[in-house]
Amino acid sequence: MTRLVAAYITENDCEPLELSIKSVIEFIDKIYVIYSPTEGDYTLEMLKQFGDKIEIHTINYLHEDIGANGKQRNEYLKILKEKEIDSWCLVL
Repeated sequence: MTRLVAAYITENDCEPLELSIKSVIEFIDKIYVIYSPTEGDYTLEMLKQFGDKIEIHTINYLHEDIGANGKQRNEYLKILKEKEIDSWCLVL
């Protein structure tokens, strides 16, 4: 059976991220979160409520790097190629 997974790139988006995950969690087999830590952010604590369905990869988003978005996307693409090659992926 084909799996359905999701991928997120996030930095200090705790509330919208939580709402988004809650809207898809029952239909998704696994969620991969590419997370850039920010001071005062409580995203990691919020993600714990979803248990093992969430896999977090912490990578700093370098705002001064014009290629930062692409680097974050390449990270989840690498993960998907390694772990979910036959799965469908919803990128949110």
